[in-house]
Amino acid sequence: MNRKRNTLALLNAGRDFEKFAQNNFVHLLTALLTLICMIPIIRLLSSGRTAFTLLLAFLTIAIVVASWSFRTSQRLIWIGICFSTIAMVLSVIAAVTHSATLAYWSLVAHIFFWSTGVWIAGAQVLAAGRVTLNRVVGSVCVYLMVAVIFAFLNTLTNRLFPSSFSNLTATSLNEELTEFIYYSFVTLNTLGYGDISPVGRVARVLAILESTFGVFYIAILVASLVSMHIAHRTPTVQEDTQASPATSDKDASDEPE
Repeated sequence: MNRKRNTLALLNAGRDFEKFAQNNFVHLLTALLTLICMIPIIRLLSSGRTAFTLLLAFLTIAIVVASWSFRTSQRLIWIGICFSTIAMVLSVIAAVTHSATLAYWSLVAHIFFWSTGVWIAGAQVLAAGRVTLNRVVGSVCVYLMVAVIFAFLNTLTNRLFPSSFSNLTATSLNEELTEFIYYSFVTLNTLGYGDISPVGRVARVLAILESTFGVFYIAILVASLVSMHIAHRTPTVQEDTQASPATSDKDASDEPE
């Protein structure tokens, strides 16, 4: 009797986990929005090593959730986990030792990890099949992750080529990252406030690429989702249309002469 109960409990737990896993992009979106919203709060309430520790904690949570969400390809998942582990370890060591070289490599590892995430999530979003809420949320996650990638790219650019951006008041790496996350979303949405502006050549190229992606991504995404939705509904409509004459002929044959 106990064995039967345990078996039923395991089956129910498996079903619950499967339902939970079906909304993988919803959990990723929650983690990304939490990370984005907490960054300015962390900088406002704390500074120095404390701010870095809190930022690293929220970034770790987002990375763990992202690694779990990208579950379609085991090989890519392990590649992403390797990049994320390397990035977090290098970030901690760079903060403790104040090594600029390790800080650069940690930024590179973060860029590779989030790029892998965009690749996997984009493949799931644009794959053939029915358009679901989870797929739409996944497209939003791709958009947010691209902004995070460009934030790391801009941070790395400013570290390699100082004074690549004007009106940048940040001095430490974590302060620069928070500033560039804000700048990245402004550029991606082509708002152009002008408080932080690219003046270096590499910075301007990144600004062009990001703003161009932001414009075309929305247009291409909407067209793709609409076409997939129509393609999925078309066979059903055709079957109903074909079934209607057959039903009418049958009704006509059943009428008395």
